[in-house]
Amino acid sequence: MNKFNSTNHSIERVSDRNGSSVIFPVLPKSIAQFKYLRCLDISGTKQTNLPKEICELHCLEELYLRNCSLEALPEDFGKLIKLKSLDISNDFLEFSPSFQRLKSLVNLKMAWNEQLVLFPVLPESFIALNARGCSKLQAISLESDMKFLKTMDLSHCENLTALSTLIRCKSLRDIKLHECKQLDKLDPLPECLSSVRIYKWSKLQNILINIKFDER
Repeated sequence: MNKFNSTNHSIERVSDRNGSSVIFPVLPKSIAQFKYLRCLDISGTKQTNLPKEICELHCLEELYLRNCSLEALPEDFGKLIKLKSLDISNDFLEFSPSFQRLKSLVNLKMAWNEQLVLFPVLPESFIALNARGCSKLQAISLESDMKFLKTMDLSHCENLTALSTLIRCKSLRDIKLHECKQLDKLDPLPECLSSVRIYKWSKLQNILINIKFDER
């Protein structure tokens, strides 16, 4: 299925005959016709930019962009107000300012983005954040109160040197810091945190005593 040729604009999910999500080689501008689309998977495509028409999918809840060659998200990406889950793993994109307007987003995967240097401003709605393997990421400072954030995976962020403001994450339960080899201390952490995973982290200097360590 390389292009849209259906006249059924009420479609909610694009899938093949086995029920699996269809991967489109190139996402056409006509995607905007499917205004009730809830799930879209274009993982593995080699397009550097998404058509701006994707921002008209106001019912979209799940968007999978793994292993694409994306360099940026559309300026109006924040118009996807119902988007709950976004996977941009293995991409090399920069985040537009409108990203923080995704008020329904609860699950973000941006693992192995080797070009990510500055951490984006995130909406407060997050529950799970996966930035595993972002090797150029040097610092994380959350600019908003992530009061719903429960899990955070920063493993293999080899150049991460600063991790601050996590004290504002009042629901944070688990954080993974495997092989964050340049991170030599942590700022105060929230008391609700029950597990810090620190396998192969040799520069550990300062952790609050109420944290339960898990080195597996």
